[in-house]
Amino acid sequence: DPLHPGILHFQINPKTGVILTQLPIDREAVDTFRLTVVATDQALPESSRLSAEKLVTVIVEDANDNAPMFVSMNAAILPTPQRTSYHGRDGMQVMTVFARDLDSSTNGLVTYDLVTGNTDLFRLHRSTGVVTLRRYIPDPEPKYQISVKATDEAVQSDRKSTDAYITVIALGSGPGPVFEDDEAAGSVYENEPPGTSVLTVTASLRDQAQAEIEYYVTNVTGEGGRQADRLFDVDPRLGIVSTAEVLDREAGPDWYDVEIYAIVLNSATPHTGQTKIRVKVLDKNDSPPSFQEMPHEYSVSEDLPAGQVVATLRASDPDTPGTLSYATA
Repeated sequence: DPLHPGILHFQINPKTGVILTQLPIDREAVDTFRLTVVATDQALPESSRLSAEKLVTVIVEDANDNAPMFVSMNAAILPTPQRTSYHGRDGMQVMTVFARDLDSSTNGLVTYDLVTGNTDLFRLHRSTGVVTLRRYIPDPEPKYQISVKATDEAVQSDRKSTDAYITVIALGSGPGPVFEDDEAAGSVYENEPPGTSVLTVTASLRDQAQAEIEYYVTNVTGEGGRQADRLFDVDPRLGIVSTAEVLDREAGPDWYDVEIYAIVLNSATPHTGQTKIRVKVLDKNDSPPSFQEMPHEYSVSEDLPAGQVVATLRASDPDTPGTLSYATA
């Protein structure tokens, strides 16, 4: 692999031919190395020496060095009474929690457990991560919180796990908080670290200046409405929307729609408001140009006059605007 040359990670004893590691190896970064080993006789003079080459493939086996990481939303909407199943073993689905583990095989197989919080109301399917209602809730509170755990199924080593807190919001039937800007938009550069601020949302409840309001991200979608990971968070009290992951404009869409709910805490009955903001991912010049697949050799006549076309090469750059210039070196 030209981006991960084996010569940096391995060395060979010139006398014994034993191949040794010389740098730590990360299977999640590169799982196969192909080394060209050259054996040369020691004849004299040196110009008379002969050699042979052998391609050696080194496959990196997985170690359970990664814990599961939750990428699903940490807030969801409680199904309304009209949609709640009164019967049926599984009840009404609330959400699906999902954690990604970069390890392979059983080291990367994830199961889920409901740890604490309203376990009498919610059920978590161990293998699918689907959260369902155990029973109908006639008079819901403004919000419910549960703690879930994702654990890998490692066999040959200690298992790794990660906890997450999930907030389930009950929709209000009456007037709810109103957002100051119902079509807010922001932008953020790609490759910025998680926690980079994008914008701030603010909502208030009419005629109730003392209303305590919290904010939650319940959904993130990309172009075409495609579901995305939890790429954005919002500070529950301050309303500051920030990145939850490093964004890559070339790997994902140019913009995301982020659904945010505002809820009133100091109320006996649920009061909710909802808005959707659009976040544009700005480009950085982080991707080199690449040539299209074309022949690497061309033939010309020795008497070809100056200015005649020999070949036309094409390259592209995923960054914007992607304008290229060409030169020989």
